[in-house]
Amino acid sequence: MTLRYKARLLVVVAGLLVGHEALAAKPLVVGMFCPSLAFKNTAARVRFVNRVATLISQKVGAPVSGQVFATPAVLDRRLANGAVQIVLAEPAYLAARLKRLKVVAIATSSGRSRQPWSLVTSKPMTLAQLKGKVVAIPRLGGGRSIVANYMFYGELGPKYLKLIEVPNTEAALATLRVGRSEAALIPSRSAGGLTKVLTTRSMPMPALAVLKAKVALGNGIRAAVARLVASQLGIDGWRGASGASVRVVSSRTRKTPILSPIRLHAIDLTEVLMGPRSMAWRLSNVKQVTPRLQRSIK
Repeated sequence: MTLRYKARLLVVVAGLLVGHEALAAKPLVVGMFCPSLAFKNTAARVRFVNRVATLISQKVGAPVSGQVFATPAVLDRRLANGAVQIVLAEPAYLAARLKRLKVVAIATSSGRSRQPWSLVTSKPMTLAQLKGKVVAIPRLGGGRSIVANYMFYGELGPKYLKLIEVPNTEAALATLRVGRSEAALIPSRSAGGLTKVLTTRSMPMPALAVLKAKVALGNGIRAAVARLVASQLGIDGWRGASGASVRVVSSRTRKTPILSPIRLHAIDLTEVLMGPRSMAWRLSNVKQVTPRLQRSIK
């Protein structure tokens, strides 16, 4: 082996080592798709996901960066090519992608992993008056059927309201404010100063998930965000979660059992035991589905 050949071999080996080190140092990426969270601006969104990334990095002992996504399609592509490994996203987005992702934690608001949503207008209107009218809703990443099948308990047809998807809650409010929509469907905490037509079924909060190939990161992610609070977003903590926490939004309205209790007042038990189409369910859930909604759907 000549000296020149040895020198070339050393150069090749050194290059391989450098490449390996660069690959090992490549940071994990947290991709955030949370249109329902009302931030002041895009910069605030970026700061929040970077804060999440920093906390995760400290727990897993590896570099982690954050990236904001405006559409589910772009995030899907980044997940497919491995450029994103951790996802902070809307439950509807995650529910449609559980074959690829494992949910590990979910945000809480007032100690609960679900938050109420409201149909709001800028002036007093009934649901009947909104029939066929334009309603703005943040893009949730799970299709519009979630509104009819989940949020309205299957009581309204998919064409009862003319839904338009907008980038986020801020855009939904702006659309209503400038008159491009008659109403907006948004998290209730963002509805201040507007007229509430009704409160829909509570939606799960945004959740954290990881690619199944990176499932070993789960414990570190849960520990990292356990005490992460963002009061301006209505987030007061996080708890461990599984796919069941978000899968509920993709399920269609359950049928009413043949035998069902006549009256239950606890909303969770009522949903499970009686089903949303039964008369007993309607009578015992006037706080969740208002009399105005009941009259409008007859």
